[in-house]
Amino acid sequence: MECDVCGQPPSEKRPFHCPTCARSAVYPLRIDHASVLIDKELIGQRLETVVNSDGQTPRENISLSGALIDTAECSKSYRLEKMQAETILLHSRTYLIAEKAKELREEMEALRKKIAQEKKDKSQRNSDHESASYEIEERSAKELDSVRHR
Repeated sequence: MECDVCGQPPSEKRPFHCPTCARSAVYPLRIDHASVLIDKELIGQRLETVVNSDGQTPRENISLSGALIDTAECSKSYRLEKMQAETILLHSRTYLIAEKAKELREEMEALRKKIAQEKKDKSQRNSDHESASYEIEERSAKELDSVRHR
């Protein structure tokens, strides 16, 4: 078929002689692409209504690849799967919080034991200090007298 503008038929070496030849060759592909985009948009809108519906959507059947799909049932199953996923997430979060609480309790118990041991050591040092300084002046005076009398 010859081009209306340049009047030349397409050849294997030069399939397009002018911009009009190229546009004419691409035009059917553009129409196919536009129809695919429109179909994709319609399916996206249907899926969005299924995902965002609260079970209030009227029953509608969608045919995809020859299979009939009930949108109300899809919406219910989507909500169920979403709730199950949230439940699993909450259980795992609860488990992590419980583990952290257990870890903190063990740490607090270890710190309590350490504080109790430090108090015991301090009271022992105070007791040793008191016994060492008990009547130190009298003992030092006796020691001094015994040294002088030798």
